[in-house]
Amino acid sequence: MTRSFQHHNPLYPTSYPSNAFTGFTYKGDVNVNTKILKVLALSAVLVPMIGIGGGAQWVSFGASAAQADVTVYRGLQRKNATYAKVNDNQFRIDDDGLSTFEAAEFAGNATTRQCKLALTIEGVVSKPNEGTTQGDITGMAGYQGTYTPEYGGDGHWSIAKTGGGTTAGDFTTYALADGHISVNAGYTGGSASLCDTPDNAN
Repeated sequence: MTRSFQHHNPLYPTSYPSNAFTGFTYKGDVNVNTKILKVLALSAVLVPMIGIGGGAQWVSFGASAAQADVTVYRGLQRKNATYAKVNDNQFRIDDDGLSTFEAAEFAGNATTRQCKLALTIEGVVSKPNEGTTQGDITGMAGYQGTYTPEYGGDGHWSIAKTGGGTTAGDFTTYALADGHISVNAGYTGGSASLCDTPDNAN
């Protein structure tokens, strides 16, 4: 026995086995699954699409990848066993701005620096398309981070002031604020440091 749709849609079959919708509700001439409708109203619909190579791909409608903050790091030298070295000489400004890396890439690029400075890029995702994503820097008014793997490889972000005028002094001021500097666990040298933040540039 089959239950047939009176309304024909070329995208769907016109009849189904009688046990295909066991436990579901039927209304009128069209089969209506009220439970599914409630679920779809609260979640994204996943639609299978056939890829170029023939493999099935799933595309989500009604939902997008959530954007979040991304933390990037800049290596700092130590002043002594207690304090990180914080001064303008620690921040070389290139044409694209100050070079920083996401955590995984930083670990492989800053093995000679005892300390690290953290900067938060707001409203972005990790490793997006190069050059297309920018986000404001928390605590640095007028500064933005741009994903630039073309300058430093995977996980590289450039931090610069919008409209120009990026200065090492701005990063020194930022670094002297509490909570931004910590020990670089990837340091491979013999002498470590607590990487405490000094009261003034040193």
